[in-house]
Amino acid sequence: MENDRVETWLVEEPHGGDRIDRVLSFFLPEKSRSGIQLAIGEGRVTVNGVRCIKKNHLLRVGDEIAFRHVPPQSVEIEPQNIPLECLVLHFLSFLHVVDLAQALYPTLVS
Repeated sequence: MENDRVETWLVEEPHGGDRIDRVLSFFLPEKSRSGIQLAIGEGRVTVNGVRCIKKNHLLRVGDEIAFRHVPPQSVEIEPQNIPLECLVLHFLSFLHVVDLAQALYPTLVS
């Protein structure tokens, strides 16, 4: 939490009465609305210093919104040993099963 970045905004006239997820999607165009809703559910959004738990919370003019960004987590991806023979055999058996010329034009193919 010490590396988290917090952005704050003051709600002004055009956004009074709007849902918090909609207003945040306006202020944070790089984030998806579902990502913003997830952040609200995780408790990373406050309105006037109080944690917001409802994504449909209606804002009033003068409300202060705070959004806590979290750094992306690193993901370790390890290679898997997949035998290529299995892939080739499966591919070849698929080609053998689907013979379009024979299936579509049996009289032309002899």
